[in-house]
Amino acid sequence: MLTRQTHFFFLFLVILFSTLSVHAQVARRELQKKIAAVANAHAATVGVTIQNAEGTESFGVNGDHHFAMQSVYKFHLALALLHLVDDGKLQLEQVVTLRKEQIDTDTHSPMHDAYPDQDITISIKELLRYTVSLSDNNACDALFQLAGGTKAVNEYIHSLQVEDVSVAATEGEMKKDGTVQFANWSTPRAATRLLWLYDRASILSTASHDYLWELMMASVKADRLKGKLPAHASVAHKPGTSGRDQEGIRAAFNDIGIVTLPDGSRFYISVFINNSKEPDEVNAGIIADITRLYYDFYSGK
Repeated sequence: MLTRQTHFFFLFLVILFSTLSVHAQVARRELQKKIAAVANAHAATVGVTIQNAEGTESFGVNGDHHFAMQSVYKFHLALALLHLVDDGKLQLEQVVTLRKEQIDTDTHSPMHDAYPDQDITISIKELLRYTVSLSDNNACDALFQLAGGTKAVNEYIHSLQVEDVSVAATEGEMKKDGTVQFANWSTPRAATRLLWLYDRASILSTASHDYLWELMMASVKADRLKGKLPAHASVAHKPGTSGRDQEGIRAAFNDIGIVTLPDGSRFYISVFINNSKEPDEVNAGIIADITRLYYDFYSGK
């Protein structure tokens, strides 16, 4: 039988935990408002979805809107390609030859810069590095061929029950017609879900997961998700950027990734900016500010 003192102690605990829970809910609502305020304060359409490691909590703005991905979809391609490696259909050390006439000399291609005006004999592992870390368009399209084309990549992503995504056109096809970039789209919610599946659901072997992690850690464009985080912060990410049209509007300025907090836990974040009239430093600042808000909240700052 409970004593009077024990009864009051348990009552105190109930009140304490209820109060803490209310304060936590209020704090999370305030965080959501701050994220929305950043997203909605500019001449651009911004979409955000942030999810914790447990998959039990998320924050978002325009999370179900369709956003042009641009090079973000190279993450999707890497997942599909590494799945084929895990299935034994391809090998990372497998060597392929890209003929000189296959290589676009007028596109973003650090690979072409390293091997100018010649046939390129290169491993799939190196093609992945150029594609993910350096966002090379020639390497990307070579990997699409090895993966069975955009349709095969799209079907693989959908097989993971991530369906609000469309991978429909290569880099070469987007270059020929600027409107084609909008055929490669994702919702922020779907992109964040895919990041979570990659890191938490063992859709790849440990070796493939770790290699892709290494490539994303070395990815270009450190001014976005990483832009306002502490120098020691760990961010594995894949950005994507379009050109500007004749009116100066940038169709896509994006970054998706996985951020590790000081306690070792991770969160998964996708920020897409479409149809932006803002200068690039403002676009980068939007992504950096949203990331920092969440990072500081869960770092206890």
